[in-house]
Amino acid sequence: MASNPTYRCRRPATLANEAASAPPRELAVEAPSSYSTCILQDMSESSGHRHHAIDYVELTVTDLEQAKRFYTQAFGWRFNDYGPEYAGIQSPQGGSAPEVGGLSKGQEVRSGGPLVLLYSTDLDRSVEAVQHAGGQVVNGPYVFPGGRRFHFSDPSGNELGVWAEA
Repeated sequence: MASNPTYRCRRPATLANEAASAPPRELAVEAPSSYSTCILQDMSESSGHRHHAIDYVELTVTDLEQAKRFYTQAFGWRFNDYGPEYAGIQSPQGGSAPEVGGLSKGQEVRSGGPLVLLYSTDLDRSVEAVQHAGGQVVNGPYVFPGGRRFHFSDPSGNELGVWAEA
């Protein structure tokens, strides 16, 4: 079975810590100017990712710092900064786990992109957190098979949803 190589990017401090323990199947490569350093990783090795599962969601934002403040305040997200135009979204399992997504600075947000759904243990508090952080609820909360959910737009205009079990 052929391997599927991919780039895994980290800040220089993180890379220095990884260098001493890097598996022999990783190779440092020249990164795009917006990234600090990238490592080419052979994905045939176990990396904590699940086959055919949603692995990474990238949101285009018009103001990177505003978007980071919004997602930090509304949902407690943490970020890895890769320069003025990109920030990786840290996994809820912490900074050593693979990132789950990223914020990419762009001139405008594409409409009609995929709807990303976040899970909440308290939907009403999530509605309040979104509104308090500067987001706008655009649909709901409403009941759907399996629970309740609402949709919101962030300050850049991205629409996301949040759901909770019934």
